[in-house]
Amino acid sequence: MAFYNNLPFRVSSVSDPYNILTPAGKTALENFQFSSPDLFAGRNFNFDLDLAESTAAKDGKEVHVTFTFPPQYNIPDRTIAFEAYHLQPNSYIVKPGGSIHIPIRKAFRAWSQYPMNSRMPDGTLGCEVLWDDMGGLITDITLTPAHTQDKIDSEIFVRTNPDKTEGNVVVALTVDGTVVWSWHLWIIDYNPEQNTYTYANGGTTEFMRYGLGALDNNPTYKYESEGFYYQWGRKDPFPPTDELNNPQSRPFTDHHWVENFPGSISSFSTAPRPNWSNSQEAWKYTITNPLTYITTQAEPHNWDYANNSLWTLFDSNQKMYKTEFDPCPEGWRVPQTQYPWGNETQFFNPLPSQNNFGSAFGYTRTDGYYMPATGYIDNEGNYTHIGQEAATYTAWINNQGQGNYTSYLSVSFVPGNSSYGYTSGRKSSALNIRCSRPK
Repeated sequence: MAFYNNLPFRVSSVSDPYNILTPAGKTALENFQFSSPDLFAGRNFNFDLDLAESTAAKDGKEVHVTFTFPPQYNIPDRTIAFEAYHLQPNSYIVKPGGSIHIPIRKAFRAWSQYPMNSRMPDGTLGCEVLWDDMGGLITDITLTPAHTQDKIDSEIFVRTNPDKTEGNVVVALTVDGTVVWSWHLWIIDYNPEQNTYTYANGGTTEFMRYGLGALDNNPTYKYESEGFYYQWGRKDPFPPTDELNNPQSRPFTDHHWVENFPGSISSFSTAPRPNWSNSQEAWKYTITNPLTYITTQAEPHNWDYANNSLWTLFDSNQKMYKTEFDPCPEGWRVPQTQYPWGNETQFFNPLPSQNNFGSAFGYTRTDGYYMPATGYIDNEGNYTHIGQEAATYTAWINNQGQGNYTSYLSVSFVPGNSSYGYTSGRKSSALNIRCSRPK
């Protein structure tokens, strides 16, 4: 039993239309703070809603809750729909010529959640394009006013150019000109629901055919088939290389794809990891500096502050959920398990020509799972193993090094020594991502 203005009330029912609660429909303390200005006949009401054993609404979907007062108070039942806005996506797929409304409430909610645990800075809200790899992909970006008196109900409206080709854009919400959140717009005529790749790995995992940010999945194309790079646990992309046939180590800030296109960009940069004292400091820095690659010079090469749940959350039954920092579009997430592609090498078939710069991973080469050999960006901010290795992240953290090492799939194409398998990587490295979902 809980109380509102000294009136007892109880939660009488929980409707879960998206099946996001625990199977038993349990309710347990979770400390999700919600408020509704018109709850109970216009009275303001703030409370902690406890749903689903620390996993309530973990996919950003609605949960319907009916509140019931004892009959002697003559207050009718009231059903309210709650949404975990902070778990809405950080990237959206938009067709060329299409448009999108991005709710900024996600940014405000994410700032209030762990590891931020703080308020969004006060000031004048704005929006801007941080970079546009093809140039002219966006014809309009405006901050539309809130339909309520609360500014957090505002939206960023973005319209894409129907006369331009596909590409990638990052847009930002700003406060007095400072970035406070950013979103990746993957502008492509691609429906990830079609032509997916499924792999049985103790369960069944379904993968997108395209790497996150890639514009094609054809081994005959180089740049178009490259996905973007992500430092482990971060939501913002870093651009692929302009030279897939050059394995030499070189700074990503001088040789990335975006630089060679006529797009409107802000300069990417590198910066050494500050001496943060907690995760809050680390995350404020990354959110307000989405174009800065954080470098490390010493073991364990951990850019953050030992936070191992940035891309996955576990409930008490060890079920995994998407987090507010996951870079994948709605309905998809960074692969959650340690071996999401299974552990059988017979499903790896390298392409016969090194000129294709990648591998077909799957049952056949013609309809397989193509992974371009984009290598990775190392802890010092250099493109490494380009044209020699395909590397793609999971959300899994290994026990090695007190949980500072990630698990990723590596397919190596060094002539005469091709290999396939899972290995441990440094959190400060940036790899490709192939978004997935349990099937």
